[in-house]
Amino acid sequence: TPEGVVNRDIQIDFAADSVENDSDTAQVYVKLIMPFDFDADLNYTWKLSEGVSLLDGNLKGQLKGLKKNEPQTITISVKGFSKKVNRQIGFEVYGTKNGHKIYGDIIMASDKENTFEDIVQNVEKIKASK
Repeated sequence: TPEGVVNRDIQIDFAADSVENDSDTAQVYVKLIMPFDFDADLNYTWKLSEGVSLLDGNLKGQLKGLKKNEPQTITISVKGFSKKVNRQIGFEVYGTKNGHKIYGDIIMASDKENTFEDIVQNVEKIKASK
């Protein structure tokens, strides 16, 4: 990960198949959208929590020549990312061009309804509706 001043304008959307059992295969998708042309290399890394295993795809890779507002999708297949146990998958992307650093990251939970962030958002919604 880059140190120093970093531009975090990169948009990262995350989606995954909803599976019930740890033995089921889940497809996990990340869509990257750059706010400007970036013709240098962008490195990416997936981070799987304990209990999640890679079946297909690469945990590390590189993208080249991203164009402004042209989405790039990266997909992996995993086991263990089910609603039975709440597990996480993280994704980060980073690169440097002419001293200009760019970085973005995101984390997704397999049981989104029971994550702390979701509970906090629901509490805020309930407070706002009173």
